[in-house]
Amino acid sequence: MTRAQKLRVMKHDVLPAMQAAFTGYDADRFADFSCDTCHGPGASDGSYRMPNPELPVLHMDKVGWEKMMAEQPVASRFMIDEVESPMADLLGIPRYDPKTHQGFNCLRCHTKASP
Repeated sequence: MTRAQKLRVMKHDVLPAMQAAFTGYDADRFADFSCDTCHGPGASDGSYRMPNPELPVLHMDKVGWEKMMAEQPVASRFMIDEVESPMADLLGIPRYDPKTHQGFNCLRCHTKASP
């Protein structure tokens, strides 16, 4: 897609869907949900980079993943079920397949913690 096409998809498809998901999850915390929420301040001028280092850093090893799921089960399930899977669909990218390690996953948006 061209930059203009990507921007149109983000504004007309992704933003409304993710705004609804995040405000449904926590209306107070995400009352001001915008492009900046995921992309950071560079969203307005297109200078952002994904994954966004301003988002929480994820520990993707087995121990870190299990700890995150145990300590933040509601938030983790929300991100997996209401953000990761719908985002893959909205962007037309296959969902993550743990067998092949291919597809859209958390690390498209979040950075991975160093081992």
